[in-house]
Amino acid sequence: MHKNLATTWNRVMLMGVEIIGEDEVLQKLEDKFSKTKANKIARSVLNKQGDEMKEAFEAATATYMDTGATFDAVTKQPARITGNGAFSKVGFGNHDPQRWMLVHLNELGYSAHGVFNGNNTNATHSDGTRFYRPRGFGKLQAAYDSHKDQLLQTAQEEIKKELGL
Repeated sequence: MHKNLATTWNRVMLMGVEIIGEDEVLQKLEDKFSKTKANKIARSVLNKQGDEMKEAFEAATATYMDTGATFDAVTKQPARITGNGAFSKVGFGNHDPQRWMLVHLNELGYSAHGVFNGNNTNATHSDGTRFYRPRGFGKLQAAYDSHKDQLLQTAQEEIKKELGL
C-alpha cells in the first residue's frame, strides 16, 4: 500500500499543484472500510497535503514579494471527490483572476517577442531578443520538488491517524 501512497499526489498543473487521490488507494480503503469512511480519509489526507503546499507556495512567493499581491493570491480549494478521483487544488488568483498570468511570467520567464533560445541567465536570442529570468524564476517548481517526500510522509501519517494506528 505504501507504493500506491506515493501517487496520492501525482500531477503538477502549470500554475499550481493539483494533488490527486490514487484510485487504487481509495479502492483498498473502500474494500476494508465503507465508501464513506474511505472518502473521509482521502479528503483528510488531501486537505492536509494541500495546506502544506499552500504554505510552501506562500514561502516561495515571499522570497520575491514586492506588493504582496501574489502572496495574497495563493489559494487552496478543499479536497473534493468526483468521478475522476479525489483532488485538492492549490493555485493563484482567488481575488484577482488575472494574477495567474503574472505568476506564469515570473515562474517561467519571458522575452519581448515570446521566443527563447538558450539556457543562460538573461540569454539573447539570435535575433537579439533577450530572455528575462525574474527573481521568482522557478521558485514554485522548486517548492513542489522540495516537498514531494514530505507529501508522501504526510499521506502516510494522516492515513494512520484516521485509522487510529
